[in-house]
Amino acid sequence: MNTNVKKINPAKIKHRTIRSKKEKAFNVCNIIILSLLGICFVLPYLFILSASLMSEGEYLARGYSLIPYGFTFDAYVQLFKYDTTILKSLGCSIFLTVTGTILHTSVNVLAAYPLSKPKFVGKNVLMKILIFAMLFSGGLIPTYILIVNMGLKNNWLALLLPGALSPWTCIMIRSFFLSVPPSLEEAMKMDGANNLTVLLHVYVPMSVPVIASQMMFMAVGFWSSWSGPLLYFDHNHRDMLPLAAVLQQMLQKNVNPSGGSVGGDYSETMKMAMVVISTLPVIAAYPFMQKYFISGMMLGSVKE
Repeated sequence: MNTNVKKINPAKIKHRTIRSKKEKAFNVCNIIILSLLGICFVLPYLFILSASLMSEGEYLARGYSLIPYGFTFDAYVQLFKYDTTILKSLGCSIFLTVTGTILHTSVNVLAAYPLSKPKFVGKNVLMKILIFAMLFSGGLIPTYILIVNMGLKNNWLALLLPGALSPWTCIMIRSFFLSVPPSLEEAMKMDGANNLTVLLHVYVPMSVPVIASQMMFMAVGFWSSWSGPLLYFDHNHRDMLPLAAVLQQMLQKNVNPSGGSVGGDYSETMKMAMVVISTLPVIAAYPFMQKYFISGMMLGSVKE
């Protein structure tokens, strides 16, 4: 018997996927198309970033360019020295985004937990109401009348309460909760845990990807919100406007968003700098949330 035969470790065998020519051609075309789309999406932002780093004279002479001629941070310096509106609006955006994201996440998680229980009374009726609310809405005018009659105008609750329960988000989280093994909940309840303890110590930790992805959606929505603040805050409460609303007014007309004369207009480079400031936090946060965003979207959409 030959004892010199070399043993092969199965764990070291590399599995190679054999693709046909059509699959290879599809992958190449897919990469090319996605690369072109990526360039189309990135280029406008690079033009704006470059314009914000140019002097006003160079921008007016050359227009948009990938290379910031006359490189300077004057637009950013002037923007924050112009008045206190930008700093106030930045603080309002942070407050609205953090508070709104925490509130909406809590409401949707608390609503999704009982809806994932088969013995919950009225579950089918509530699910039909959620689906109906996801497809149809009351409209802008009825919502505005409701907010005003509730006495919430010029109040942060006018932006935080509407949509606190998002049907789409609630259904996504519920779909993930359905995949949690019931044995874990039964074991904790045998040890004396109540429903809230089970939710916080079993369901929420196991559902971090889908909850984090939904939080990303909510945070971007609150950070980019401008129509609601302009609708519910009158001229006497313009200091409550978030950054996106101030940017919208700045780009629409060259007036001081806080009211009154400012002794000059916002320059074009200052407007570009404002766009960069308003979008930079979301762009900076996305790489850290990307893994949760991708896995949460996949898991929450297929587990039922």
